[in-house]
Amino acid sequence: MSAPSSTPDGLKLWQRFHIRLSLMYGGLVLAVLLSIAGVFYVRGVSAEVQALQARLRIAAMSLATAITAEDLAVLQVEADAARPEYLRIASRFRAVAVAEPEFSDIYIMRHGAAPGSLELVVDVVMLGDAPPGKVGEAYEPAHSTKMQEGFERPTVEDAPYTDAWGTVLSGYAPIRDGAGKAIALVGVDVRASRLAALKRDVAFLVLGVLAVSILVLAILSVIVGRSIRKPLARIVEATNAIASGRLHVRAELQRADEFGVVGRHFDDMASGLQERDFIKTTFGQYVAPEVVQRMITDRSQALFGQRRHAAVMFVDLRRFTTLSEGMAPEEVVTMLNDYLDRMTSVITRHGGRIDKFIGDAIMADWGTLDDSPRPEADAVTAALGMLREIAAWNVDRVAAGNAALEIGIAIHAGPVVAGSIGSARKLEYTVIGDAVNVASRLEGLCKVFGARLVVSGTLVEAAGLTGGTRWLDTLVLRGRTEATDVYEILDEADPRRARVDDYAAAVALLRSGDRVAAKAAFEALRDLGPDPVVDHQLERVATETAAASITD
Repeated sequence: MSAPSSTPDGLKLWQRFHIRLSLMYGGLVLAVLLSIAGVFYVRGVSAEVQALQARLRIAAMSLATAITAEDLAVLQVEADAARPEYLRIASRFRAVAVAEPEFSDIYIMRHGAAPGSLELVVDVVMLGDAPPGKVGEAYEPAHSTKMQEGFERPTVEDAPYTDAWGTVLSGYAPIRDGAGKAIALVGVDVRASRLAALKRDVAFLVLGVLAVSILVLAILSVIVGRSIRKPLARIVEATNAIASGRLHVRAELQRADEFGVVGRHFDDMASGLQERDFIKTTFGQYVAPEVVQRMITDRSQALFGQRRHAAVMFVDLRRFTTLSEGMAPEEVVTMLNDYLDRMTSVITRHGGRIDKFIGDAIMADWGTLDDSPRPEADAVTAALGMLREIAAWNVDRVAAGNAALEIGIAIHAGPVVAGSIGSARKLEYTVIGDAVNVASRLEGLCKVFGARLVVSGTLVEAAGLTGGTRWLDTLVLRGRTEATDVYEILDEADPRRARVDDYAAAVALLRSGDRVAAKAAFEALRDLGPDPVVDHQLERVATETAAASITD
């Protein structure tokens, strides 16, 4: 029987200091690596599933916008599968499925005759042995948790479900008629087998990274396990504290060797992680970088809002839905990104802050981060710059054969509260107050009057505007009790600016009650060139004249 192996100094192999050190701390780090690998696996799978869900939602939305109520109205019975409408829709579905091989089924559902029932309209099956559903075939929606919600808004299943066609993860989007009513939905499926493959791929990646990490750990444990127990123990101790979330812990190694350098850099890194953790947990949902910088320098704003006098702007892209109908989704995204980039550049160049994008609409403000002496003037200057920017861009768009774009801008100023709004899981730095509501209402009036830049009377006064403004009306806006003067601002290059005085004279006649003279004055202005605002005032004169004749 042989004796246990030992070294010349009488210590057995497992008693050697560097072996014990390597095993002890190597085992600790290995446990940390395993924990990190588990976290990365869970998060990796979650990220991949979320990306897949996003693609399902986008595909369903894109397909839904291309289907009309008229196409669906003629598809009622099984024999209608031979109709050109059915074949056209099915062909489009197959093209999308070919471009996205992960999509196994694409279909259209609508409400059946019985309450709560559904029936198939179009069904394209790309994977699996089950035959496609027939036109008018009943479908049991109890399998799905989100399908009924898909008739109202784009949505995606939270988890796979099983029906007659297999186990799938689905995304839905409503198909609406000309009145905006949801008449059916588009569904896009991915087989559960794809989710299993996705998890397997992530697992292989994590295991590969983990294997490499363990190999590197073993080599480093042998190299650094000699005569460095105390400084290494301190660093490992601090590392464990940081990994467990105690970001205030520091190594504090007062040494003049390499470990001292490591210790000082470790402490700097811990400080950076602590600062980053604060930013991540408190400001992770903010978009504007200037907001994040402001919050870092003044952390009180992370929880409490501040009262400010600010100018609020709303911008809307006119007829965007109609414009995007004839474009591919990728073209719509490219155009919208280009548009938002151009408008954002003008706004930020004039000191504005982008509060949020609402589809193709923009909300911006001035004076919310710092007390600005003239937020109204800055906002007006930015708005005029945006109109000039869109006009210059339209020259290039029309030359390229694209349709010109039109925007409507509204601005109002007043007291607001600027700060963090939201929940513990999601925060948004935004502004709330009556000024925001008024600006939003004014933006809706751009369409009513046919004006491009609409502002309140108080903003005209605060901005010190002395020319180029036209009174539109005095209205009690929805949600308010006081009347608001509504004005239009004309750019210096606008030819109608030269006729502002004539317009003001016509308005004075209208407001004095002399409708006959007002009509003549507005008609004279209309003869000088197209002007939607003048057309609106003429309609107003006609309406008031008709109402007066009825009263008489």
